[in-house]
Amino acid sequence: MDDQLWNLALSAGPGEQIEAATYLEGIEPDKAVLLYHKAGALHKALDLAFKCGQMDAIESIASELNAESDLDLLMKAANYLSRREHYDRAVHLYAIARRYDTAVNLIQTKHVTLTEPLADIIVPSESDDQRLTVLSQLGNVAAMQANYHLATKLFTQAGDKIKAMKCLLKSGDTDKIIFFAGVSRQKEIYVMAGNYLQTEDWKSKPDLLKSIIGFYTKGKAPHLLANFYVSCAQSIRQGRGKQCAVTVSSAAHFSPYYG
Repeated sequence: MDDQLWNLALSAGPGEQIEAATYLEGIEPDKAVLLYHKAGALHKALDLAFKCGQMDAIESIASELNAESDLDLLMKAANYLSRREHYDRAVHLYAIARRYDTAVNLIQTKHVTLTEPLADIIVPSESDDQRLTVLSQLGNVAAMQANYHLATKLFTQAGDKIKAMKCLLKSGDTDKIIFFAGVSRQKEIYVMAGNYLQTEDWKSKPDLLKSIIGFYTKGKAPHLLANFYVSCAQSIRQGRGKQCAVTVSSAAHFSPYYG
């Protein structure tokens, strides 16, 4: 009889499915959860799934929730998943529910790896007044997790180019550092890039040498540029490359501090 009821309920309307689910709750709760789910009675489905510990059903229901879903339902699912240590899914739901502080706090306290896809889920829309705050919070998390490229992206989106540059410097990605400094067009960032490039093998790489001179010039840092010329002169005296002398001479002619 129960199997017959089950088969009929699968193709029935929502009202009949809820009636059948109510009957099956104490007999076959897994089928009751499915029927409540199919009928759109998500609160009932979720409550019964919690009671019976049906993680697959809970995950299935949670995956269908979105920004238009009932807030109580979102929080109920998020809190349950958090208690059961399904932190990635919980963070997702907290973000959908616009509980950004809770989502970020969960990432920090439970050591959830902040990936770019997860960050994209959490970051509010451009019209959301919490967007910049959340971007900065996530940037700090990414930096603490040594995901410096993601931190750079998040801080850039938050409008904090200085923090973005500091993270990029920690990544050691020379090409991106040069590019970022060039597009940022900020004096402090030019100087930061010039300082970083001095830690690289600029003596044997004319392009780096030119970039250092260019960045110090654009950053209006004549004292740093002068110190760098001293380093270049010492390198030349020590016989570390005729090319160094040629490059410095050529680049210096384009500097407003030359002569």
